Amino acid sequence: MKTESHEKGENFLLIEEKIQFGFPKKLKLYFSFNRYAYLLLISGILLPLSSLILKPAWWWLTLLLLFPAIWMIKWAYFIHSQTSKKFHILKKQMFEHSESGGELSPLSKYCGDPCYRVVADEILIQRNVGFFERRKIIRKNTRIARSENNFSFAVDFKNHVVYRSDGQTTEKFKFNEEQGELDDTPVIPQNSGSN
Repeated sequence: MKTESHEKGENFLLIEEKIQFGFPKKLKLYFSFNRYAYLLLISGILLPLSSLILKPAWWWLTLLLLFPAIWMIKWAYFIHSQTSKKFHILKKQMFEHSESGGELSPLSKYCGDPCYRVVADEILIQRNVGFFERRKIIRKNTRIARSENNFSFAVDFKNHVVYRSDGQTTEKFKFNEEQGELDDTPVIPQNSGSN
């Protein structure tokens, strides 16, 4: 009997085997997927370096600028570490596109994060969608992704309650202190809109 994770592993290997990119295409995708990482990396290096070059007597400014520089370099590393995942998403979408006979699957799950919008754009390029149509599709899917993920949270530590609001409705969740987690069934759904 095959487990779900075993089937996912087989699908992963099947997709990786069927969809291959040549070196020039792989190189182009690599730089495309990592453009934000390189921007952050270069900015993180130049920020303290520029203050050291321009005003060496202000060594303390260089030290202060190291903190945002380190943050930028850490984010650059994180974005770069997602490269193989981005390649697999693209391959998976290409595989599903060829298997489904050209049916377009939803891209909103890739449009919430600017780093993954690059992947969504590349998926549309692989499907021969024109530049202006791609911009329109990505803008639409970005709005969908933002509306799906637009929640505010408030925590009442005294009463062990968490409130979640999407701007129209508010849900109240009881916090389970012993387990350190939320009871995921709403206690009192409230309508915060005016009647």
